[in-house]
Amino acid sequence: MAAQDSITSATARRNGQAVRQAIADFRTGRAVVTHGMLPAVVNLLTPILLSQVNAVYVHSDDAIYPPGVAARLPRGTRVLVTEGTADQNVPPSTITPLVRALAAAGATGPGLRLLSGVNHLLHPPGAANDDQVLAASVVTALQSWARPYASGPYDESHAGDSRIPP
Repeated sequence: MAAQDSITSATARRNGQAVRQAIADFRTGRAVVTHGMLPAVVNLLTPILLSQVNAVYVHSDDAIYPPGVAARLPRGTRVLVTEGTADQNVPPSTITPLVRALAAAGATGPGLRLLSGVNHLLHPPGAANDDQVLAASVVTALQSWARPYASGPYDESHAGDSRIPP
């Protein structure tokens, strides 16, 4: 917001510090205080840190550091990491530590695949959030990851069948 000249640098710094404090309070189980934050910042934090419905999920999700988990993978584990260029939930800068940890652990597989126009839900551009469609590039990346595990050529007649073949 400060870069767009809608708030001052001082206001941005104060809100940044308030957000860091709110996250620290949330992580330790203390009450999250939003006094002094801009309303837009409070609106962003509310569903994440201030919703009882989401609190259990966010705590459990926050307790996992993906690069730490990746570092403990057995050598040779086949891995696919996708990064959609339209993903506003996971900034590209957060993927780098994960990819480095996977490389250090000796993971194999397709590795990181940059998916042009794909959003956080793996949808193509223009798809609604509740659409049950994957972008074509996602399907291609998944097929690339799964190829060594396939027992034979892909059979289109089983598309959409959730049962695992024998």
